[in-house]
Amino acid sequence: AEVESRFLEKEKNLSEALDGLRSELKEKADELAAIQRNKMTFEDRSGKPAVSENDVVSAVMLSKMLGRRVQDTRFGAGLIEKAGAHVDPMTQDWEQQFSTRIENDIRQRLVVEPLITRRLAMQAPTFHFPINPEAGYASWIASTAFRSTDGSSTGTAADHTLTDKTIVAHKLAAKEYLGYEEEEDTLLPLVQIVREAVGRRVSKSVDKAVLRGTATAGSDPITGLVKLAADASALTTLDISNNDKFTVLAAQALRRKLGVWGLDPSELIYVVSQECYYDLLEDNDFRTVDMVGANYATILKGQIGMINGSPVIVSGEFEAKADAKAGAIVINPSNFLVGTLRGVMVERDRNIEDQKNILVASLRMAFTDIISSKGVAVQKWQA
Repeated sequence: AEVESRFLEKEKNLSEALDGLRSELKEKADELAAIQRNKMTFEDRSGKPAVSENDVVSAVMLSKMLGRRVQDTRFGAGLIEKAGAHVDPMTQDWEQQFSTRIENDIRQRLVVEPLITRRLAMQAPTFHFPINPEAGYASWIASTAFRSTDGSSTGTAADHTLTDKTIVAHKLAAKEYLGYEEEEDTLLPLVQIVREAVGRRVSKSVDKAVLRGTATAGSDPITGLVKLAADASALTTLDISNNDKFTVLAAQALRRKLGVWGLDPSELIYVVSQECYYDLLEDNDFRTVDMVGANYATILKGQIGMINGSPVIVSGEFEAKADAKAGAIVINPSNFLVGTLRGVMVERDRNIEDQKNILVASLRMAFTDIISSKGVAVQKWQA
């Protein structure tokens, strides 16, 4: 109808009508081509994102492994075309989404570190904060001293014994090597494997440091719970040669070492090794999760049961059963603090001499007790 009306207009000749039609048809053709390329426009009206989070994370990880921008890989370019959005802001959002996903992957694997609920966002590698270890008691005032003029109506003054506690952030890094000869088609199936390997290495190292860090400068700088308890002589022992078992009674003796920090069972958490876990399963007094109910079983990751109202979780970061090695700890988490200076960052570099790409995931964190020598006790084996 539009073509017919153009030719029927007497004031325009044939050439003018054809020129106008050519221009408008080209515009319509370009518009149709753009709609065809934008696959999201008509395929998904549910409000879901055009590309999945897993694909986004894989695209960013692949770009880092190859040392290219996301849009410069075939896989990333395909996702961008599918998303149909402006490239630069979108890929910046993808970078943030990637970092968040890596941190979440690591956190999902942690067992011991999440027990510490007190968190500190550090502004500097070394951070100082004041503590008041013991506030003391207030004074009861006799009725005859209510209006005294010598100060007795307000009781005895107590001097605050404020002390300064220092927390230091240390760097943890996981490094992966990738050869120059690897191409995108080869690396794409490995992206998930490499990402999981990096996350697993970082999470295992964090849990190990919080549980049994040795405070060795450089290689193992964090002072872990086992060492803090041992340094405070808050420990019990079980004899390997006598075939002693870690039972509910042994756990109760361990809890006794906490003193006033162990009075409230709801504030305590037992962390046991695999060896102690099997010992508890053989103890008729131990209440596994099927006995205490589902409400308790989902409180903590890795929880296997309860002892006298305190949850018990199992960790794979204890050393093998041997003389002077730890088998279990009991902790009051309120006396401990985890500091974060920088979250997980994934970087890439090139090693020209060895013809390989280097992928590094790193973070900076700190861990300390608040009041020294309190809040944790350890059970050790002796031969």
